[in-house]
Amino acid sequence: MPANEDKAEGGPPPPPKLAVPSSSVEKQQAQQQQQAQQKRTPDTMPDLTKPQAEKLPYKRLKELCSARGITLPLGTSRDEIIDLLTLNPSNANGNGQKKERPWKAMRISQHPQYRRYLKLLKIVRLDEIKVYDMMVRDGCATNDVNAIFGTTSINDEKKQQTDSKLIPDTLPRMGRNKTEEFHPSSHPAHPIDSKQPNVSEWNKMEVAKKSESGSSGVIFCLLPKGVVVLKSGNSLGEEMFGGMVAELLGLNVPKIRLVSHRTGEYAAVQNSVRGKVSIATRVAISRILQRQNLGVMEFVKGKSLVTMEEYPKKDALKQIGGILALDVVLNNFDRLPFIWHNSGNVDNIFYSDGNMFALDNRVVCPTSQTARDHHLQKVELLCKNFKKGTITETKEWVRLQECFSTRTYMGHLRKERLQEIAQGFEETVDKIVEKLTLEKLDSILYELEREIPEVESEFWSAQIRGIDSQFIFSIVQMFKKYFHAGK
Repeated sequence: MPANEDKAEGGPPPPPKLAVPSSSVEKQQAQQQQQAQQKRTPDTMPDLTKPQAEKLPYKRLKELCSARGITLPLGTSRDEIIDLLTLNPSNANGNGQKKERPWKAMRISQHPQYRRYLKLLKIVRLDEIKVYDMMVRDGCATNDVNAIFGTTSINDEKKQQTDSKLIPDTLPRMGRNKTEEFHPSSHPAHPIDSKQPNVSEWNKMEVAKKSESGSSGVIFCLLPKGVVVLKSGNSLGEEMFGGMVAELLGLNVPKIRLVSHRTGEYAAVQNSVRGKVSIATRVAISRILQRQNLGVMEFVKGKSLVTMEEYPKKDALKQIGGILALDVVLNNFDRLPFIWHNSGNVDNIFYSDGNMFALDNRVVCPTSQTARDHHLQKVELLCKNFKKGTITETKEWVRLQECFSTRTYMGHLRKERLQEIAQGFEETVDKIVEKLTLEKLDSILYELEREIPEVESEFWSAQIRGIDSQFIFSIVQMFKKYFHAGK
């Protein structure tokens, strides 16, 4: 009987097997494959490219490191794990761990000679191969390259990545670090040849940087055609007046254009500059940008008088004499200690393409009669000593010699060079007497006052009204008395 046969076999029959859906079978097979993948030894695992690793989640990257026997220190970032997994075997030690590049342990502040390249590696996170190529193109010595990348050549990695898209075609936008990498002297000067606003060029501005010198400071801005300089302050009107006087006398000065707060260009300047600098730089330049009016000035590409190592030629020396005469008639004491008892600011004279350029040509008109008389007395004493022909012995010219000896790299100002400067001084005085009439000075003031109507900017009008044409003309008359007495 069937029942007895079942008992003879040792128990009840087994339960019938349930049918497993095909989807569940596929799921089980996938789990088994994943477990087998995790149990692979490093030798049987396929190589992982960097683009593939970047698509994996952080948890999966850690699992791959564990499977390959790579020990991760606490706090290892995702980028560091990707570097370990995509490492060329020639750059790994016996435990499968990465040989650290020297630059990872280097601090930027402790290695100023490598500052640019360390920032690109540590902060911008530019690919090592790109930075390596930059150092080679810049002509860095082999010892400097090895100091950053180690003695192991990076060329092997470079060969493997040639066909990939890991090497960027252009440098990335560096954000706040791009401001520090911006060197105005390495770019051409943007022409300031029109008074018409150009909003589109400001919208295309690449980077801005505040100057590291000067009391109020200026902002260097890189536009598509080159660099311009932004400046403001309580003396902007006085500087523009001095620049117009200098142009009238044939002296080299940077062109400057006024930007009113009521124009669209003003808004474009504000938005572009504030959007292209770091937060720290934004705070530093806020004092300049908060003014109602800004000056867009031409950038002079060259060397300041302080950094020049040898004296220029005859024509440039004569131009220094012309700048001295300009300072006397404007009472601009913030350049050379000529008739003023101060150290001056020699950085306000630039040498560019064989010519001397005068920067910050501010006119200073004393408000008290005593101060005016004192300045006129110094001008009269200068004229008397000059006409005696003993410029090497008078205190004004001796003070100038001391300035060149102590404030510049050019050293002692010899007698023949001093005479060239004196000749340029006398030639410019003749132009001052000829061209700076009272009517001309008043016309310059009128032209400046029309730049911005008084109803729009009382502050600008107050600056222009502070310029006294009568005081300036009295200095012109003093020059005429001693230099044109017999003419």
